[in-house]
Amino acid sequence: MQIGENALAFLKDEDRKTLLVAAGKLRVTGPGAQLHKDIAAHKENCERWLKRRVEGSGGL
Repeated sequence: MQIGENALAFLKDEDRKTLLVAAGKLRVTGPGAQLHKDIAAHKENCERWLKRRVEGSGGL
């Protein structure tokens, strides 16, 4: 996936280069892969929060 030319324009050149190098090292696994247990727990928390928001109970 490519990002827009100006997507990171708010960053200093050096910071932008550092970020792009780090992002280039990330690897995404294929279908059926499992999330790390901490990421899965955070995802569940986010989904519960979103459900409360949608249902109108706030949830900050």
